[in-house]
Amino acid sequence: MHTRLPRISSVNPGRTAPATRFTKCPGKAIKGICQVVKDAVADMQANGEAVPIAIAERKFSGEFKLCIPLAKHRELVIHAAEQGVSLNRYINALI
Repeated sequence: MHTRLPRISSVNPGRTAPATRFTKCPGKAIKGICQVVKDAVADMQANGEAVPIAIAERKFSGEFKLCIPLAKHRELVIHAAEQGVSLNRYINALI
């Protein structure tokens, strides 16, 4: 059985400091954590700090840079070529 953690999500996308809200907070421990987060958000807003957008609500490009040793890069390129696919497609299949 998994405990569902509270979800922080941004609303009012036109605002510079996104408002946050919590959905269900099950259990006393989780309610305590929710209160700490709510207090932190209120403190940030009171001090004019931007409230971070939840990772689940962020937009991603689908790209990231990965630095690996030259020998590993060569090995991966060779394996991709043997499969007849681009390095990008090969790495996507691996992950």
